[in-house]
Amino acid sequence: MTPDDLGLDTYEQVDAKIKDKKESFLSVYQSYKNYLTRLDMEEAGPVNPEHFSIYQHMPRQPFTVEEFFNYVKGTEYDPECWTVDQLEEFFFVPTPVPFTVGLYLRNLVAYRTLRKLGFRGPQQVEVAKKFNISGGEPTLEMLLPSPAPFHTYEEACIIKEPPGFVAEEEEEEDDH
Repeated sequence: MTPDDLGLDTYEQVDAKIKDKKESFLSVYQSYKNYLTRLDMEEAGPVNPEHFSIYQHMPRQPFTVEEFFNYVKGTEYDPECWTVDQLEEFFFVPTPVPFTVGLYLRNLVAYRTLRKLGFRGPQQVEVAKKFNISGGEPTLEMLLPSPAPFHTYEEACIIKEPPGFVAEEEEEEDDH
């Protein structure tokens, strides 16, 4: 795709919008953003469809799309070898925006927790809308939004064991 295919504005179009008193600020701003995108695309040059776009800024591509799929063929990462459970997991685990591995793994743990409780696929979406699913946080504070609401829990939480401030390994060493 070229900047012209995407209909991105040129410098002359942006300049004309800036000078036109009838144009709204938002229109001028969007036109300027499109112009900056055009400049980035023209500087980067044509995109090779054989390469992943994430590596386009690198001088040498680590591998092509075809090389990647040949590499994963027959492994656990090959979508053709996935089980129904793996496909379901791929489809129903929500991808956080903006994406971070930590947030994605939290969603994955919550998904697997619901699986263990007997909820599958679309049922999980409904349960996740109604309840805050813990990804196995170690303390109650990790479950709360920040700042915490004034009245946090309807019932007092039951704490089954007091928190330990000394690692178990250190306790064993002190006993000997």
